[in-house]
Amino acid sequence: MEECLKAEQFSAVINAKQKGLIQNTLGRMLQKQMFIDEAREKYRKSLEYFQAIKDINSEIFTNSQIGNSFLLENNKDSTFLYYDKCIELLPYLNNYSQKVNIVINLSVAYRIFGEYDKAQLCLEKALTYPLTNSQLARINLNLAKVNINYSEKVWAYLNESLRLAKEEGDLSLLSTIYDFIASYEENRGQYAMALDYHKKRFDYRHEHLELNFSNSMLDMKHKYHVKELQNIATIKQQRFVIWGLVFVLLLITSWIFIYRQKKIIVQAEKDIAHLKNMSVLYNEKEKTLKNIVLKDFNILKKVALLESYMINNESNNRLIKKFNEIVYNQEMMDWNRLYETMDSLYDNLFTKLKENFSQLDETEFRICCLSIAKFSNAEIAVIMKFSTSSVQWRKASIRKKLGIKPMGNIFEFLNSYFQKEIY
Repeated sequence: MEECLKAEQFSAVINAKQKGLIQNTLGRMLQKQMFIDEAREKYRKSLEYFQAIKDINSEIFTNSQIGNSFLLENNKDSTFLYYDKCIELLPYLNNYSQKVNIVINLSVAYRIFGEYDKAQLCLEKALTYPLTNSQLARINLNLAKVNINYSEKVWAYLNESLRLAKEEGDLSLLSTIYDFIASYEENRGQYAMALDYHKKRFDYRHEHLELNFSNSMLDMKHKYHVKELQNIATIKQQRFVIWGLVFVLLLITSWIFIYRQKKIIVQAEKDIAHLKNMSVLYNEKEKTLKNIVLKDFNILKKVALLESYMINNESNNRLIKKFNEIVYNQEMMDWNRLYETMDSLYDNLFTKLKENFSQLDETEFRICCLSIAKFSNAEIAVIMKFSTSSVQWRKASIRKKLGIKPMGNIFEFLNSYFQKEIY
């Protein structure tokens, strides 16, 4: 940031292209730090410079950056406003690779906002351009995500994506594909298969990093070979640089491992906090849907066991194992009892749900029931052993099946549908 601001001081002697690049770089740095409004201001300044010199390539790229910044804020209208500007400029662009990237990014935006049909059309349009195997693999991966509710289509697209990525030898893409497959199987409850796919993802990621590192080492060896013949003192310095890079790489790898472990522990602590909060809200005397769930989930006992363990805990390294053992290795809640309670308390509500919305699967019914009981996404995630993002993804699927607008309130929809107050 400091060096970019220094470069900005030379605005009197640099050209418009350089000014635009400086502003764009400032915008990217600000966005990485989640200063979205400030980043967008820089992007818009850079866009003015690129428009002035009619640099179509940079114009499209910057419009997509602004669109992405609105996407981070879930601002649908503004996101597509800037993506539409990208699409308008595509006919003037000869770079097919960038055309493909823009169309795929637009598809991702549509998918995030639940507009799967439009996302599908974008990907089909991308297929009309000249494509490499890696680009075809990316498109097939995104088609799998768009058709997430159709298992046969998902696997057809994923298998084609894997075949193309393997033909291309794209290790990074293979790692990404297996990461999605692992999450997909995990969400379906196929944990053993999910673990195998996670291992494959790790193997490809590790091989990719190893290959990059080996290539870097070969490049450095070639680069400094001539100097080795010329000056022995210089080669000693070069070896020092190489081993320094190895040391830095090890530091980075260690930092990533520590960060991931810390992130897992922090998530467990958040889940424990949610459990504690639910235990505070539990009132055995009140016969409500939420209290029935909390009772069947054995919330008070589990919180007590966790608190007892944390008081005597020697190290956070065992926290995750103990959390899973206490919360999920015990007898799970009786869902049939919950359904009977819903029918008893709210005029056969569960039976009506089953009759009117048979397109929902069992997991989606359970999420609907917990939503009616006014559990938050984080609390639903703890009870059902999902991640919060998985709950959000499932709710998006429910909204689509029930015809609720993206980000709409499922509880309010059901309340309105049955034309009476559930609570």
